[in-house]
Amino acid sequence: MVTRRFLPFLALMWGLLHFGVDPQVSHVLGANVSSDALIQDLQSSEALVRSRAFQELLSRHRNTIDGLLIVGRSGGQSPSDVEGRRRAMVLVGELRAVGAVSLLAPHLGESFHDPALWSYRHPLDCYPAARALLHVGSPAVTGVLTRVNLGVSEEEMNVIAWWFYSLDGKELGLCRLKLALKSGKNFTEDGRANLARLIKLYESIDFNDPRQWPRPRTQAKEGTRGQNDLLER
Repeated sequence: MVTRRFLPFLALMWGLLHFGVDPQVSHVLGANVSSDALIQDLQSSEALVRSRAFQELLSRHRNTIDGLLIVGRSGGQSPSDVEGRRRAMVLVGELRAVGAVSLLAPHLGESFHDPALWSYRHPLDCYPAARALLHVGSPAVTGVLTRVNLGVSEEEMNVIAWWFYSLDGKELGLCRLKLALKSGKNFTEDGRANLARLIKLYESIDFNDPRQWPRPRTQAKEGTRGQNDLLER
């Protein structure tokens, strides 16, 4: 038996089927509705409009991230392919996509110089994947520590030190690293040695000195790939 609380909903559905969809409601049902219009519809006086707008915006957000991850994992080696992957990584970071951590973490130490995007206002501006992981925030910590466990170059180790400083600040970043070493969870013997080396490096850095910012050994030409450019490995 239908309870009273379902009667308004059933009446609405019956009305839509028999008399057509109200123009305000149909506004959010089209695929070509702009995101700005959908955002405005979140404040509509009509509950169905608000619900439809929310679902459409959420679907678009997820589809955007899924598409960027596909581009980021593509294997083409042409300059446009490499550039496309790099920009996809930057964008998933801007969207705070936690699902992108596994894509970004292996490229922490890879650099790319692009004056259109990077103006050296941040220590990690030469390292797009590291910058993107910084946008993701704390959910990226495990992925970054996994890189340490596997073993990284001196350049990447320096990038990781600055990454933890940029995420947490000096004292909290150091505390996080020491706690990871103390617990030793998921670390191999070599991994613990790498983490101890990272802590020693971290303690030696003057984070207030821009001259100690990480920089690639081989600086790429503007807009072109170089020895240490992103995704060249």
